[in-house]
Parts: sequence; structure tokens; C-alpha cells
Amino acid sequence: MRAVGGTANYGAVISAMPVIDAISGLPISVAGVGVREKLFEVLMHDLAGVAPATAVAASLVGFACNGLWAALGALFFLKKRDRVTAAELKAAQLE
Repeated sequence: MRAVGGTANYGAVISAMPVIDAISGLPISVAGVGVREKLFEVLMHDLAGVAPATAVAASLVGFACNGLWAALGALFFLKKRDRVTAAELKAAQLE
């Protein structure tokens, strides 16, 4: 929130996030985009008086951070040395 100029306290953000995560996890939109931003806008305005544009920006920054962590995890997951092919597994079982 503070990265985009918001002044919400930690308590407001921490109390809103479980509600936002639970509702944005419902199959209403693709990856919860739009639903998460609107919920963040409404809850941050009601709980902490944050401007709607700032709340939406904070939500999008958080979504981008999650996407970045997922991409980094995918790179580590796709490394060749971490995977075993079916042929390698079968050869190891025959030994």
C-alpha cells in the first residue's frame, strides 16, 4: 500500500486481505482480476479512508508481485536437473 502512496495501517490491510482472497478465489473472473481490485477499493476506503485509485493500484502491485513469484518458481520447476524422464526412472528401477 505504501509503495503506491497509500497510508493505510497494517491492521486495516491485514483484516481485509482474508476477505479479499476468499472472494477473489471464487470462479467469478479469470484469476480474480477485477473482483480483487473492486473489493480492495471498497474495503480500503471503508476501513482506512484510502483513495479508490490508490487502493486499486496497490491491489495491482500485489497481483504483479504474486505473478513474479510464480514465474520465478516456474523457472526453478522447469530446470532439467530437477526432472526425471520416464526412461531414466525405468532404467533406475531395473538396476
